[in-house]
Amino acid sequence: MDADSEKASDTAGGAAIAASDDAAVAAAGAAAGKLPHVAEYAASAPAAAVDSAAGAGAASAGGEPVDQQTEQRLEQAPAQQEQQQEQQLQEQQQQLHQQNHELPNERQGGQQQEQQQQHWDVQQQLQHSNIAQLCEQPQAKEIQQTATHQQDMQQQEQSQEDQQQHSDHLQQHGGDDELRQLQQPEQQQDLLPGRQQQQQQPRDHDDEHLLSQLKQQCHELQQQLQLREGQLTRQAEQLSLLEAAAAAAADGRAQLEGVVLQLTARNEQLVMRASRVSQQELAEVQQEASERLAAAERKVFALMKERDALKRAAAAGVAAAAGDAPDTQRRLEAELKKKDELVAQLMEEGQKLSRRQLELEGSVKRLRASLKASDAERDKLGALLAAGTAEAEGLRRGRARAERDLAAAVEAGRQEVEAARLAGQEQLMAARAEQAAAQASAAEAAAEGLSESLRAAETRCAALAETVAELQEALERQRTAADSREESLRQDLADLARRAQAAELRHQELSAKLPEATRPLLRQISALQDASSTQAQAWAGAERSLTARVHEAQAAAAAAAERQRDAEQQLEAMQVGTPQAPRAYACVVRCLLAVRRAALATASAWRKSRRHSGSCSRTRRYYSHASCTRLC
Repeated sequence: MDADSEKASDTAGGAAIAASDDAAVAAAGAAAGKLPHVAEYAASAPAAAVDSAAGAGAASAGGEPVDQQTEQRLEQAPAQQEQQQEQQLQEQQQQLHQQNHELPNERQGGQQQEQQQQHWDVQQQLQHSNIAQLCEQPQAKEIQQTATHQQDMQQQEQSQEDQQQHSDHLQQHGGDDELRQLQQPEQQQDLLPGRQQQQQQPRDHDDEHLLSQLKQQCHELQQQLQLREGQLTRQAEQLSLLEAAAAAAADGRAQLEGVVLQLTARNEQLVMRASRVSQQELAEVQQEASERLAAAERKVFALMKERDALKRAAAAGVAAAAGDAPDTQRRLEAELKKKDELVAQLMEEGQKLSRRQLELEGSVKRLRASLKASDAERDKLGALLAAGTAEAEGLRRGRARAERDLAAAVEAGRQEVEAARLAGQEQLMAARAEQAAAQASAAEAAAEGLSESLRAAETRCAALAETVAELQEALERQRTAADSREESLRQDLADLARRAQAAELRHQELSAKLPEATRPLLRQISALQDASSTQAQAWAGAERSLTARVHEAQAAAAAAAERQRDAEQQLEAMQVGTPQAPRAYACVVRCLLAVRRAALATASAWRKSRRHSGSCSRTRRYYSHASCTRLC
């Protein structure tokens, strides 16, 4: 009996220790809030173990028979264990059911997030299309303004040509009147020498007529200056419109950058959340599996100890009571079978837990692989964003350079207008001085009456007339060449306009295909770079041709000025008077008028070429800026 009581006390002590361990583990899990079913199991298991231990202790203390206590404990233990197993199975089924419910909810949440992302992408596309329309509206206005400006320029050129023809007609008629008025005193000089005072009055009238013509020319120059100032103001307005369009494009680019930053931040948040959730789940599952495995091992160890104790008790009972041995042995064998089945179930549950842990580890690996793929995609998008930002920065620098060039061109135009005004004033003063010198030379020629100087003057006038004819022929050739170059430049401009329209269509197609995939971006960027390079080459060729044309016009103007200076020197050389002074004076005046007409024609042709080159450069800058705006 003492040995039996000691064995029973050992069994009760082992059960109490195992129960205390299970209670500690379950309390820790319940405190963490992660294993509620373990807490319930711990709440039930220690009670049974304590009851068994208490029963064993009571049996040993009270001296009751070991067989009755063992029978009672064996009768109560299977029912309690079955209840506990049923409770555990129900809890596991509830957890699996909750997990199955949570997975569709997570999938539905992911689908909702995808739908929200698609809706947000559609809204962004609509905003981009609205921004593009807003950017295209000022461009259409600018195109209309340039067309109206070109029409105004053509009308102004036509009016200037009409005024030039009218002034030439007036000058021709004025020269004929002077010749008639000068021939009348020549016929009456021998007969009526006393009528010189009466002849002085028509000369004064002719001088006034010449002064009025010069004043009219000054007035025309002032009108041209006013037209030039109006052109400069219109150019300033166009520049302001271009700056507004560039600002709108910059705002659109800033919005795009903000959208990209938001997408990047959201992607990072999702990645961090996925990594955090996967790590937490893995840690929780590993902890739960380890705790359950430890609890199962402790439980198996306790059951094995109890089985060994029962075997020892059965062996002792066989020796003590031979009559009750068969029934007790059968009960013990049945109890041992139940314990073996329970151990097998626990081992199977441990294997299931290990398989589940392996599945979770595989899912974590897959999540990490998807995370790496998303990181690679994010890096690719970041590289594309950096490339787009660099391209936008280059376009911004190009726009600033174009603005500086335009400001320099405006300043050069102003200086050119000022120089033309000063040159006109100098020409007016020189014409007045020439008129005074011609009058003085005519008076001296009338006083001295040298026929040789008259013949020399006539020969010089003939030479000057031939020179003027040659200049007119050269000017006509230059006009035809300028017209041909102008036609070629117009064709080039039309070609550039068609290319710009094609580039705009490609840009619209690319902007429509932008949200679909990121690979076509490289092809789009290469196509845009090719188009911009071809446009730059075409613009450089047009600029070179215009520069050559301006140089040719300047050379022609310099040659005309040189010829005019030669004529003036020849006129100064023939200041020796002759008896036939009125005829010499008329010849000199006719030569001066022819030279002045040639100089005016050359100056008008040069101004026309300058205006045409300015309009071409403005058109080129407009198209270049429009292409830059479409790229932004």
